[in-house]
Amino acid sequence: MFKHFSIFILFIIICIGTVWSQYKYDSHYVMGYWSDNGFTDPILNFKADSVHISYEKLALEFTIEGSNISNAEGKLQFYFNGCGLANFKHQIIENGTGFNPGYITNEYCNGTSRYPSGQQSMITLPFKNNPDRYFIFHERVNIYSDRDTLFLFSDLNYSVVDMSLNQGKGKVILKNIPVLDDTILGAGNLAAVKHANGTDWWLIKQDSRNTNNYYKIWIKNDEIIPWDQQKIGNSWISDAGSQAAFSSDGTKYMRFSGRDGLYVMDFNRTNAIFSNFRHVPTTQEALFNGASFSPNGRFVYLGNGPHLYQVDLDEDELRLDTVAVWDGSFGNEWGQPNWFGAMQTGPDCRIYMHTGYCLPLYAHHHGTGQKGKGLRCKTARPEV
Repeated sequence: MFKHFSIFILFIIICIGTVWSQYKYDSHYVMGYWSDNGFTDPILNFKADSVHISYEKLALEFTIEGSNISNAEGKLQFYFNGCGLANFKHQIIENGTGFNPGYITNEYCNGTSRYPSGQQSMITLPFKNNPDRYFIFHERVNIYSDRDTLFLFSDLNYSVVDMSLNQGKGKVILKNIPVLDDTILGAGNLAAVKHANGTDWWLIKQDSRNTNNYYKIWIKNDEIIPWDQQKIGNSWISDAGSQAAFSSDGTKYMRFSGRDGLYVMDFNRTNAIFSNFRHVPTTQEALFNGASFSPNGRFVYLGNGPHLYQVDLDEDELRLDTVAVWDGSFGNEWGQPNWFGAMQTGPDCRIYMHTGYCLPLYAHHHGTGQKGKGLRCKTARPEV
């Protein structure tokens, strides 16, 4: 019987090719769930030819979302759950609480508790001109009423961490600075890609539900510039449980939910213009879904509950190819199935995914076009 479960948290770094991979910002994946109950949780440390897993007592809990980053040399710096921020020593750093102020924070951010935001609702990016400073972009969940109905919406803010302070233990020097604060935004789907100049960043945030509008933020020379917005393709109707990503070369962008299907667009890294919208419809098979480009950018993999699909972007007419089907196994004593969920391309070019519940999986693809080549499953920690 399982006494404790560890879930795969959807992490901050989108694999974006050689410009990014020469550094080691994504060397660690911090995973955890019930940190206040005395358990240890896994941290994946990616080496040149292996992945090392250590189990440590974290300072924070996670649910759907979290964010962490290593420095350029691959040393873990900090991790963030929307309520608090802890350093590599698993200590809450100075000024490391009080994020996302409002009703939701007051209700949920008690002690080590986690913030109930959507998938990909926070992302961390390094400064260009200061190796010790990092931006954290994070969505604040808000509530507003329309007659007798309550709605949830998000606004986008950023905070800045300086890890050179407090003898290298870090300090939050800016907090809760608005980026898109006058706009009702949908939940999650933050995705970043390097600008064509190789040093700046584009950050993409979708508009609220039932729109086809995308906001583009330019992180230019460590300055946050709300740059542009663009309407393209179908309107998006899902509220949460979806995923967005860029291909490894930054020339393609995709979003996926079981309800909306797969959206794929070309992206110009110089001017941030989307083009060539394509759509692959799907049926919603699970509440939480996931998607990832293959490392070579040709394929998109879709985790849709009991099915894992592949889409070949080189085909004239995009279609779903079934890679794997749920084998009927369950991840825990509550009867939650080991389905295919959110995904992340690791620095080792493996695609890591979780089951949507408590038992992580990972899939390995060599980019050959052979469906499911090397697909295999592992637990993140042994049964105890």
